[in-house]
Amino acid sequence: MSASGFCVENNIDYYDTEREIKDFIYLMFRPLEMLNNYAGSNDNDEVRYNADWITKIVSVVCPLTNKTSDDVIYNMSLTECFYYMIQHARKFDDKGLIKRKNSAEIEAEIFRRTMELGQKYYDENYKK
Repeated sequence: MSASGFCVENNIDYYDTEREIKDFIYLMFRPLEMLNNYAGSNDNDEVRYNADWITKIVSVVCPLTNKTSDDVIYNMSLTECFYYMIQHARKFDDKGLIKRKNSAEIEAEIFRRTMELGQKYYDENYKK
């Protein structure tokens, strides 16, 4: 509700804004879709993003980019880091498991997750 009317009040084209948001979401999810349950140790584990997760990223990305761990953690985008992670993982992927999903699969997953989060928000804030 706090964002209601923001585009009109600031003379921002709604459809351009919607397109930019969708493009941003697409770019953010794109590299993650290429990795299977990267944050968990196996398919049965709950996905976690913790110190082990960031350490694994840093341990791969630093040697590939010749950057310090601080540079990787604080100055590189997560998307950029994952592109390096994916390229590194592909070198050792002798079964061909690391591949990009097609756009329809990615969009369906983003839509499914968005609806799931929207329902959760509605249930927590408005459903009585």
